[in-house]
Amino acid sequence: PASTSGTQGGLASSSNKDKTGYFVVVPFLLKSGSLLVNRGWIPQGMRNNAEAADLAPKGSVRVVLVPYKPEKTGSLAPPNEPAKNIWFSMDPAEMSAQAGLPEPAPMCDLIEMDPPSKEKYPAPKKVSDMSNFYVMPITHLAYSVTWYLLSAGMAVGTYVRFFR
Repeated sequence: PASTSGTQGGLASSSNKDKTGYFVVVPFLLKSGSLLVNRGWIPQGMRNNAEAADLAPKGSVRVVLVPYKPEKTGSLAPPNEPAKNIWFSMDPAEMSAQAGLPEPAPMCDLIEMDPPSKEKYPAPKKVSDMSNFYVMPITHLAYSVTWYLLSAGMAVGTYVRFFR
């Protein structure tokens, strides 16, 4: 059994079909510790909206979570703003401290909730998202074929220009 502590955080994002929004990250309190759970994406307009307060599940729920290691913060990413509860990178230690947890909690993605939420948001990841990578192997193949053909075309162009 887990419960949310009532503290919800947001991660700035633009990953939902050209819309800006946030991932809702909540601490789940367990008997043996706590977890930071990414419940899903909400549009930017819901961040301070009264609807956002009703996102927490009511009663007892069964959840399917997938643990993950957060990505390293890029050198061009702006700093997190814990005072405003805006996060540009998922830093478990910093997010745990902001949520009042005694120690850094592991990160998980919510995949399924039973009973399922009747709300459209937050939109959790799908199981198929877990097997799709940002750059799939077929994309690598397309890149290599493209660059091979470009370099072959340049080689032919160079030969024609300088050796004919």
